[in-house]
Amino acid sequence: MAFHSNGRPRKWLRNIFDANLIVKPLFRSVVYDVRGIVRPCFDPWYVRVLQNPNSSIDPQWGAGRKANISLAHKRRISRISIVSPPATFFIAYWLRWNLQNQGAEIEIYSEMPVEFSDDIYFVVCAQVFNKLPPRDKRIIYQMEQSVTLRWFNQEYIDVLYNSVAVFDYSLVNVEYMRSLKSPLENLYHVPIQALNRDLDWLCIDGKLIPSENFDVIFYGDIKNLRRQKFFKALSGNFNLKLITNLYGFDLWRSLLGAKVVVNIHYYENALLETTRICECLSLGVKVVSEVGSDQDQYIGQFPGVTFTPVDDIDAMVNAVRELLNYPVLISTEDSLFKYKNRSLELTDALREININIGNA
Repeated sequence: MAFHSNGRPRKWLRNIFDANLIVKPLFRSVVYDVRGIVRPCFDPWYVRVLQNPNSSIDPQWGAGRKANISLAHKRRISRISIVSPPATFFIAYWLRWNLQNQGAEIEIYSEMPVEFSDDIYFVVCAQVFNKLPPRDKRIIYQMEQSVTLRWFNQEYIDVLYNSVAVFDYSLVNVEYMRSLKSPLENLYHVPIQALNRDLDWLCIDGKLIPSENFDVIFYGDIKNLRRQKFFKALSGNFNLKLITNLYGFDLWRSLLGAKVVVNIHYYENALLETTRICECLSLGVKVVSEVGSDQDQYIGQFPGVTFTPVDDIDAMVNAVRELLNYPVLISTEDSLFKYKNRSLELTDALREININIGNA
């Protein structure tokens, strides 16, 4: 009753607060419990807004961010937290691989810590968390696609604005956010790349064993109607496994048992899902993918992927059949699979915001 379906508060709820978002005295017992803690029913909105004030509420943040960056060189980052929902764990591991071996302690979390005592927090998919680290300690890795504005509401844009930095994998997204009425000055293009197929990026002892073998695997939302048309054709020709609600190591064990992974867009005009592609390539799994609407941004970057036209189900079936019947061995010396250098874009972005990690 208090919130619209999109998560925004209804008008009557806003009337409980004054212009500075301070609870009016008459309603304090409604918003806070006897311990002075915001009641859970207000978490979806009020707690986040308190931590991430709108730029119109705190117009000085832009100057404050620049001041923080100018002083950052005086301290070293020795403790880093990477917080990500399980669905984007590959990004968390990719970040850790790029940041490791520089003398800092790095931890990956699927839930937001209760306290924020570490030096810096990388938050992947910030919109899924009700609580966020302090703005002067957080870097957001933005994963949504600007071809649909489902998540790009004012609240989310405020969260991005009120952060030390925002990293985005897509130039199309970057161009969109730079075209906003209040463009994000803290925005950096940090594309995702495939990692070593020998899986040393996982930092685990022993091998990751495939759970079971399949010809073809798709993972993601399987209720999408356009995807279901592909599933029908693929299942009629191959041993197809559909994976949903499986993440992290459990997902990776399943993917290792696939001869081919197919990447089918959720939206017809979708950007290329580079996260899924790099995740599979980093596991040494072949990929057949529909081309993305931003395909020209990735010419020559994914030689281990077979691309097919959008909506061409027959082309995808034929591409999968070709790979299964005539598998092409990709040299482990290929630079795509022996990616040993840290992301230059990530390194440059951290340098620009004066983040000095460990002994770096």
